[in-house]
Parts: sequence; C-alpha cells; structure tokens
Amino acid sequence: MNIQTLRTRWHDLTSHFFHPEKVAGIWEQLESQYAQPPGRAYHNLDHISDCFTQFDQVIDQANNRLALELAIFFHDVVYNPQTKVPFENEEKSAELAEQVLSQAGMPMSEVGQVAQLILDTRHQHVAESADGRLLVDIDLSILGRESERFWRYEQQIRDEYSWVEENGYRSGRAKIMQGFLDRDQIYQTVWFYDRYEKQARQNVQELIRKLESD
Repeated sequence: MNIQTLRTRWHDLTSHFFHPEKVAGIWEQLESQYAQPPGRAYHNLDHISDCFTQFDQVIDQANNRLALELAIFFHDVVYNPQTKVPFENEEKSAELAEQVLSQAGMPMSEVGQVAQLILDTRHQHVAESADGRLLVDIDLSILGRESERFWRYEQQIRDEYSWVEENGYRSGRAKIMQGFLDRDQIYQTVWFYDRYEKQARQNVQELIRKLESD
C-alpha cells in the first residue's frame, strides 16, 4: 500500500463527515508528521500501511471500524525516540488526534474512543475493549513475521535509536522484549494468536539471545 493508496483510504474514510478542505488538510498534516526526520526508520507511513494490511484481514471483527481506522492513522503521528518521558509519544499522538478531529467537527464521544485506542498502544496492560485488543495485536504483528522481515524491523528500530550507545541499547531493548516474552500470551485476539504467537516468541527469544551475547 503506497502513500497514494493511504491518501485515498483517508479520503474515503472521512469525506462523508468532514468538509473536503478539512479532509485534505488533515491528510497533509498526517503525511508531514510521518515524514519528519529524525527517527522515522520504522514508525512511518510504511508502518501505517502495514497496519491496514493486517486490519483488512480482521475487519469483520471491528466493533467500531471508523474509530479503529482513525486510530491506526494517528497512533504514531507523534514520534520522538529521544523523549525521556515514558509513553509521551502515544499520549501526544492521542492529544493531537483529539485536537484535530474535534476541530474538524467529529463528535467528542467518537473522538474519545479514538484517543483511548491510541493510548492502548502504550502496551502497558491488556486493553479493556475488544477494539483496543485488536489494535494492539495489529501494532505488534511485526513481532511474529517471517525471520527476514522481523530482523529488518529490528534494524529499523536500531536506526531510530542510533544515538544510543551499543551497550545501553542492547540492555534496554532486551528488557523491553523480555517484557513481551514474560506475558502469558503476546496476542490477545484469537486470529493474531493463532497466526503469530509461535513465530513471535521464536523471534523475540532469538533477539534477546543476540542482544545479550554478541
């Protein structure tokens, strides 16, 4: 899915309730944010496109398709890998989504759902809503991909944290990955669990071994 396809998807999703100028203006803001250097080797529009590829395979499981699709578009719109405040990126992304969508005229009840879905991607706890669990699994699906794609993803994350010295990166990354491995299950929905759980655990275990031994 290329940028033009994403732009078309955004237009089709929002044009029935936003003024055309707002549809175009918000898309330009999204595209600009996701293209901002530095630190966007992975958290860019390619990631958003990949999330939609995953979403389209489980679209019938969405309770609120509109909120979920908007959350996918906005969930990494603010991304600064050098922030020292935990979960600041997710919280600022949710705040920006609230601001932009409410100013465009979206009802606050819908805006609140979008913001909560974005906050679910902090990956702190199991999301309370079924849509939240679905979005989290979509976001984490990269962990369960085939080996070549997983290691390309890991290199992209390393590139985003190129400013961190090697030992610090290795210890920090291993701790984060161990957190996923320590869960009873990485994926909370049946579809993603069946498809990706086994491979994700293999990938993460191998990554931790590599981080701790090389």
